[in-house]
Amino acid sequence: MKVQKEIEELKGVKGIEDLRKHIGLHQINLAETTNEIELRDAMPIFVFDYMAMSKPLRTRLSIRTCELCGYKFGSLDMVWLDGYDKILTEDLSSLENDSKFWFWDCNGLVPFAFIGKGAEKGPFNDHEGVLFLDATNNIRFEENHTPFEDMPIVMLHVKKDNAKLVRLADNFKALNIVKNETDRQLSESIKQEGNSYFGEGDFEAAAEKFYAAMQADYTNPNPYNNLGMISQATGDYLERGETFFQLSFLIDPDYTNGMRGFSSFLANRGDFEGAIKVMTTCAEIEKSALNYAVLSRLHLDNSDIENAKTYYNEGVQIDPIHPELLKVEESLNERTF
Repeated sequence: MKVQKEIEELKGVKGIEDLRKHIGLHQINLAETTNEIELRDAMPIFVFDYMAMSKPLRTRLSIRTCELCGYKFGSLDMVWLDGYDKILTEDLSSLENDSKFWFWDCNGLVPFAFIGKGAEKGPFNDHEGVLFLDATNNIRFEENHTPFEDMPIVMLHVKKDNAKLVRLADNFKALNIVKNETDRQLSESIKQEGNSYFGEGDFEAAAEKFYAAMQADYTNPNPYNNLGMISQATGDYLERGETFFQLSFLIDPDYTNGMRGFSSFLANRGDFEGAIKVMTTCAEIEKSALNYAVLSRLHLDNSDIENAKTYYNEGVQIDPIHPELLKVEESLNERTF
């Protein structure tokens, strides 16, 4: 079974886009949900959108959890995992390698949240567990998709050299998720403290403040975006930076700052088409000289001179002396003369 085919099929699951309204940090009570492992109440849970992630990010995310479980990178493809045989159903008995667990696209389990210590900082940080939507029925029976909220929930208990997979709840709606109260004013105040550290070059202190701002209001896109900006400025924690840039506009679809930051990550690894798609949406939302300059630059780097000129001219109509447009103008002159 093709991994990419599975992911594309699951993107069409009824209601899967509704997962985005849950993105961010909350609390979850997992006490007494299973007798196979001991879980606590009031555990942090960070919900994210795995489906929206690029393939490189999905791979790096699975590698990170694989490492926390004590598995080496070479064992990433297929491993024996305690509890996986109990998750399998007869409906999947004909699939190849159905006795082993894959991190994680090939088994019909779709990660959507991290839980436990460290989860409050979101993807690419430490955590104690991963929650999955059990979409095996969707993969096996393509014409009878189970709605997202009705999918069973499976948890991977992340413990070094003792990882375990357990069935946790009958469906997403049965999870006892308590959403944190939001305080935008507090979030912005903490973010400003982080901005000060950022300006001083103390990026670790800035990141801690941005995490705190994110926790004060999980719906505020600014601290997510600023975590991405740290990666842009330092060249470190690139997976984290790309992820948080994307999260910023997944929680606020009109947040253009995050779109620009995210498009830069796509362009840096040569995905100009993906970057152009993001920036086209960005420019439709906010018709600014900066957005048209970025879009023009992306087309230019993708060897599309005509579209580069088109978006350059759009930007000039708004602000002919914008610094980014002047840079694009210089590059266009070098290419055309």
